[in-house]
Amino acid sequence: MKFACCWLFLAFNLVGQNQLPAITKVSNFGAGGALSPAAYAFVSGTNFGTAPIVSLGAAQCPLLYTSDTFVSFQVPVSTATGASTVTIQTAAGAAVPFALTITPTSPVIVNRDLILAQLHSIR
Repeated sequence: MKFACCWLFLAFNLVGQNQLPAITKVSNFGAGGALSPAAYAFVSGTNFGTAPIVSLGAAQCPLLYTSDTFVSFQVPVSTATGASTVTIQTAAGAAVPFALTITPTSPVIVNRDLILAQLHSIR
């Protein structure tokens, strides 16, 4: 019985590792869609794993926080404005690229409630 339980546990873990990541939302610190060079960005989705690689266009992004359903990163300073895509790569493969527009600026008015809402979405 122990042997069967171990195999079942291993099988469930392997199935979870083979699922491709999926991006459902990309937002800025104010929960809006505008992103600009050097801005902080937040990605929601599934199957990000423990060591995702986030790319904006062809550039790899520095990560600030990761979980299986949430990733925060900084848009590289050298990012050009215009149409771009966010992609998350894991051991299982790459997510379908998420289309977005990089703007020259992405101003956000931050207040206490906004910060608490962003922190709550991480949990």
